[in-house]
Amino acid sequence: MVATRSRGPPKEDAKEPGDFKQSSEFRVTKPAPPKRKKKTTEKTTREGKGKAPAKTVYAQPDGLTKEALFEDLKRSYVGKAPVHPAPKLGRRQTRWKHPGDPITDLKNVPTGWNSNEPDLDPRDLDAQIARCKERIEDGILPAVFQWKLDTFEKLKAEQDAMWAAESGVTDWNVVQRLSALRVCYETLQKGPDDFKLKETAMAIMKAYRSGDLTWNEGLVTYFSKGRQISQPRRFIYEEFIEIANANDGTTGFWVEGVSLSLRLPGSQTHSTLSFVDDTGSTVMQITAADLKLLLSQSGAPRMPVAGMLNMGLADGSQAAHPVIYLQVNMPHMEQVVFQPPDKDGVEFPLLDTKGDWVINSVQGPTWDTIQVIVNEHPLAPRLNGPWMRLRCYTATDPSETGRMTHIFDDHRDFELFVPKVSKEDAWANPLPHYGLGPRPPGLTHLSYPPPNPPVPHGPQARVTE
Repeated sequence: MVATRSRGPPKEDAKEPGDFKQSSEFRVTKPAPPKRKKKTTEKTTREGKGKAPAKTVYAQPDGLTKEALFEDLKRSYVGKAPVHPAPKLGRRQTRWKHPGDPITDLKNVPTGWNSNEPDLDPRDLDAQIARCKERIEDGILPAVFQWKLDTFEKLKAEQDAMWAAESGVTDWNVVQRLSALRVCYETLQKGPDDFKLKETAMAIMKAYRSGDLTWNEGLVTYFSKGRQISQPRRFIYEEFIEIANANDGTTGFWVEGVSLSLRLPGSQTHSTLSFVDDTGSTVMQITAADLKLLLSQSGAPRMPVAGMLNMGLADGSQAAHPVIYLQVNMPHMEQVVFQPPDKDGVEFPLLDTKGDWVINSVQGPTWDTIQVIVNEHPLAPRLNGPWMRLRCYTATDPSETGRMTHIFDDHRDFELFVPKVSKEDAWANPLPHYGLGPRPPGLTHLSYPPPNPPVPHGPQARVTE
């Protein structure tokens, strides 16, 4: 990261409105800002003035009997799923134009200028390309925008190639999904295909290309052994288990469109594994050896597979891995026992006879079900994914010996466990000569089947007998 600063012109140097004079070497012309539109008055609705309209109630029922569930699989819920609106774009920034020789040094750009494009969708490559050409014409850091233009044009060429590969498809979402599925299929062809997913992956691609299947946000479609066994519907974990059990879900089973991590009731055994705390990973990753260990410890039958997940890696490449669901929890957390609040409402840790804090060793109150990808490479690192930060507070400190992540589920523990380090000491500590750093100790319990008795957690959906 480069720290920069911009020099602004003295007010007395501005000769006329619209002229920006920074020095005798160059001048940047700033047009008058666009007029602001008047705010429209809110209309009064049945829900009341200023209130958002009532949300659409999802039509898919919960708590179906098994017989009703399998009959309901024939019903499509396309158009009934809640769709997340695209984020609103901002207003275009004032366009700066510099006549004469281009500005090539960042320290010489005018005050108020930046390279952001808040009014453009980052995925709209045509708009991004057009804006880069404008920026080059404006004469402010043209080399930077030439590099961005070259990058966007390469992406546009890749996008055009994706369209060309699926000439009969008219939905960009489907084109992208087919591209991801091709990566999955090629991975399965190279092997190993322990979950026997190759035939099913081909069937899903065929359904997309024929138009029998479309991409529907918030809905999933079940496939098994190369055939479609449901219409698009909301993903409910309990339904997933029932459908998988009825279709030998241990192999050839695929939940197309699934992208959720939900609660799972129910375990007897667990294994504590060490994970790399990778804040950039969006899903937990274990190895095939880890999975075999978990299954051998529990003595349980193989769990259903949910398909494959195409992952975008940091180097720009892609990789596809099988997806399963596992229980996760945090083991051996130290819980400080606090005294009741004093008259001022302050809580102090409870002390034992030696004057030390009273600390209990506990694990998290719930076992959560999350998606886990299984990497076949035996030396692949275990990645903890986002789960830990969705359940606990995390903090780091700049002490020389403390290069670790502090994890706790009580906000009061910030003051108790995170050491205070002076600014001088923090900046004096030497930096490590490695990027990844040491792997933290065992952070996570994984379990299959889940704990028994079950711990209620979150909104529940069930399949009744």
